[in-house]
Amino acid sequence: MSDAHSSRETNSPTSFPMPAPRRKFLSDIVIDYGPPDVLGRLFLKCDTELVEKGVELSFATLEEMKEVNEANRDSWRPLLPMFDHELTPVPRDNRFAILARDRKGKVIAAQGGLLYSLTRSTLKEEFESMRFFHKDPDRQRLPGEMAQITAPSAETMVGRIAFVGAVWYHPDWRGKGLVGPMGRINRAYAFTRWYADYSISIMTEELVNAGFARNAVWPHVEWDIHLTNVTTLRNKTFRLALIWTDVEEQLAHFADYAGPAPSAVGRDAQVDPVVHQRG
Repeated sequence: MSDAHSSRETNSPTSFPMPAPRRKFLSDIVIDYGPPDVLGRLFLKCDTELVEKGVELSFATLEEMKEVNEANRDSWRPLLPMFDHELTPVPRDNRFAILARDRKGKVIAAQGGLLYSLTRSTLKEEFESMRFFHKDPDRQRLPGEMAQITAPSAETMVGRIAFVGAVWYHPDWRGKGLVGPMGRINRAYAFTRWYADYSISIMTEELVNAGFARNAVWPHVEWDIHLTNVTTLRNKTFRLALIWTDVEEQLAHFADYAGPAPSAVGRDAQVDPVVHQRG
């Protein structure tokens, strides 16, 4: 769930130690699935946009993302359980986090991705049993914690499902053009790593009404999801939308954004050396 807006003032972004020298973000991306030319141009284009704004990305663990979350509670709600490394039902190999830092090394944004393999139950069943959120719902869920989902597609959605979320931008960096390139990188990386049947997220009513789902090119927005007393929403019920896209729609979006292959040698010719296809 995105916390892209907050009315609360915050202190400066939290700084975490940066390894020296840092690996370039693109050197850590391997294209496992999907068209390498299209995805390579997309990753390079998005990374270039961010670098030009003074922002550098790096991969991180859920443990590291939780540290950032706890240090920025004045502008970022506690993580939903599936992004908490102590609660998540998702194995370590099927999850990732991405942190963004400014030129001084301060963490100013975060996002993540998880892969669920639903072979014996639907998305609706996983949500309402709380197995989507917790490794051990009977032991880990709070009193009164529950999820209800009536979004039509949740009743039939099965298979490999990539959930992208845990989105946060420091207030000083909101409205600075980070949402587009970071969001595309998040979804494209989940796509090429897992080639999931669906990519999904959940979004608050406020953000849907503000056009965030449309601007981020989520073609399907379905109501409703109600989360009650979940870790991040103590003593509250939130109404959210299920937003989703499938393989063909994602590929079309990636190709449209990446644009045609360059006809002349230029910056895009650097795609092959920095974004690798697994052999």
